[in-house]
Amino acid sequence: MAAALACSMDGRLAGVAAVAGLSLVRPCPEPPPVTLVSFHGTADRTVPYGGGHPLRDATGDLRKLADMVKLPPVRRSAEGWAAALGCPEPRVSSPVRSVELRAWDGCAAGADVRLYTVGGGGHTWPGPIEVPRLGATARGLDASALILDAFDAAEPR
Repeated sequence: MAAALACSMDGRLAGVAAVAGLSLVRPCPEPPPVTLVSFHGTADRTVPYGGGHPLRDATGDLRKLADMVKLPPVRRSAEGWAAALGCPEPRVSSPVRSVELRAWDGCAAGADVRLYTVGGGGHTWPGPIEVPRLGATARGLDASALILDAFDAAEPR
């Protein structure tokens, strides 16, 4: 839901971070310049990386609700934000094993977009704390530090 704030706060946010939820909200057509950092595991069963119905393990009424929603793939969502923010093609790297970083730098008005894709990662916050019922956690990646570093490096708006 953090990404939705980038559109609704009329440019009052210089940066937002989405962990396991970038695809929940579509990019707004003309977002204000913002630094957008996101993390998502490819084995997330709550918000599927490849898109589709969320909450794959839900039952009963929650399953019926989940079946009414179809999310886009996470990478397509990141590409949509990058396009809306006037970004060039991304550079792709691997900051740690099993993690791909797609970084769109030099976007219009100083905006940046980052997508950390955690291979085999679940619906978890990358870092030292594991939550086994939500899937694997990228322990070699510190999402909190990366978010703060990205916000610190953001150009003043």
